Amino acid sequence: MALPLAFFFHRALGRWRNAIVGVYFLPFITSTVAISLVFSSLFSRDFGVVNATLTSLHHVPLLGWLFPETNIDWGQPGYTKWMIAFVVWWRYVGWNAVLYLSAMQTIPRDLYEAATIDGAKPWQQFRWITLPLLKPMIFFAVTLTIIGNLQLFEEPFILTGGTGGIGRPARRRRCTCTAPPSSTATSAPPPRSPGCCSC
Repeated sequence: MALPLAFFFHRALGRWRNAIVGVYFLPFITSTVAISLVFSSLFSRDFGVVNATLTSLHHVPLLGWLFPETNIDWGQPGYTKWMIAFVVWWRYVGWNAVLYLSAMQTIPRDLYEAATIDGAKPWQQFRWITLPLLKPMIFFAVTLTIIGNLQLFEEPFILTGGTGGIGRPARRRRCTCTAPPSSTATSAPPPRSPGCCSC
């Protein structure tokens, strides 16, 4: 989505382009912890703005069946991945848009003017002029996106409350280990429960 968004900024905004791009870029330079805490409040099951909005839309005529009647528990496995995906997308779409916009500004305007004279529509100019000349930047942006996804930790950790989300793999399992009696040095220690930590 960042690529069409950058093309729209490049062709339609004019003098307001830098201000709007700055607004889109702001989430990328904001603290990850702050963003995660804000969105964890927005997606709260009982008091979150997202649930309040969705449940209020349930009463809209004709379209109400598309929205839930009760609050959604975003910590459930079926919703956690969508919540995290939305937060990550919202944070990084501005960064990718800035990368593509900086590359588009290096494309000579003569190419677009010649295409306009030849009768090419905006989507045709995007397909045959912009995309081919943006291949190096697209490769660079995709590489940075893959690296960022591999390093992703703070958003899922905070949004899921440190439990790891789906299946709760990071939930700690507590166990009590009993030391063997001191009177019998050769006796075997009592069996540990599965997954017990070593003492």
